[in-house]
Amino acid sequence: MKTIAIIGGGTGGVTAANKLYHNLKDEVERNLVKIVLFDKKDYHVFYPGLLFYSLGLLDEEDVLVKNIKDLINPGIELKIEEVTEVNLDDRKIITVNKKEYSYDYLVISTGVEYNWERIPGLRGNMLTFYDLDGARKIRNLLQNIKEGTTIVISVTKLPYPCIPVPMSFAILLKDLFKDKINVIYTAPVAPEDFIEEIFNKKGIEDRSPLIVESVTKNSIKFQDGEEIKYDLLIGVPPAEGTNLAKTLPFSSKSGWLTVDRNTLNPLDYNEVFVIGDATDFSGIKTIASAVSQADVVSKRITEEISGGEAKTKYDGFVSCFIITELGKAVMSTYNYDTHLPYSPPSEFLWNFAFRFHKIYWDYIALSSP
Repeated sequence: MKTIAIIGGGTGGVTAANKLYHNLKDEVERNLVKIVLFDKKDYHVFYPGLLFYSLGLLDEEDVLVKNIKDLINPGIELKIEEVTEVNLDDRKIITVNKKEYSYDYLVISTGVEYNWERIPGLRGNMLTFYDLDGARKIRNLLQNIKEGTTIVISVTKLPYPCIPVPMSFAILLKDLFKDKINVIYTAPVAPEDFIEEIFNKKGIEDRSPLIVESVTKNSIKFQDGEEIKYDLLIGVPPAEGTNLAKTLPFSSKSGWLTVDRNTLNPLDYNEVFVIGDATDFSGIKTIASAVSQADVVSKRITEEISGGEAKTKYDGFVSCFIITELGKAVMSTYNYDTHLPYSPPSEFLWNFAFRFHKIYWDYIALSSP
């Protein structure tokens, strides 16, 4: 029997598990293949929905959280256990309870963690819409926002998942509260020109490029000596690979996993694949890219198990929405070779982005090729 182990029950892991099951259903039913999905938690969060939820535009019960077991085919074995070690030489997974599981193929989809301690004063002073708890707090605070409040939206470090999200948040925030609040945006790199034009039109003050050095209760300080006062600080804490990822020999210091950009294999480990935010692909951390990578990996593993050569390759596909105003959006789509021009802002793309959770739960989670 061939065992395919998948670490991580987020978008990449769930999608890979379901696609592998679809591709290898006969082999699974004949006990020739086993697919095992590991995650330390039993729930799955639709992270893109947190943007709209934190601003009070969507409700939690409608879009955000489901049990992982409800998203995968019953033929997939689910282990709610935290993986703390991978023995690559012996092809074993070790969990926090010291249980060992062998694998023939391993898919790593461990996502990101946020290192709040990397910047002095960040924890306790910044809120983020990149996790459910932070999104809940932002939602509650915005319900009673006072006239004249200064809100700083700050990206602390690159890379981070889905680059346009903080800019979209700033735009929607200003559209919802208009002149009642002051919005300041900072990031290590300046936004594209068309985003700058939108910021200027809406009265959003862009102070990029700035790199955060430290944070106090009412001010944020930057490496060039600049300081900005705020009433509310919202943004993206430093994103890094997970603690598990940092233990692997193909990890960077920040925990990003280095893989071949087409096969998604780490060097010297053809039976191991890395997908989703865990990769070291700096501009390719979106749901669309995770799904595309999961599809590639599931096909490559299927091609090998079926006795052939793994030929399917990842082309660097990325697609994400950029909100240009309340009710309109554009889409950014590119791969390694091509960057498609932005379409004009449209209500259609806004509705696609705003209602994407319906597509996500019905198709992506319970996906098939």
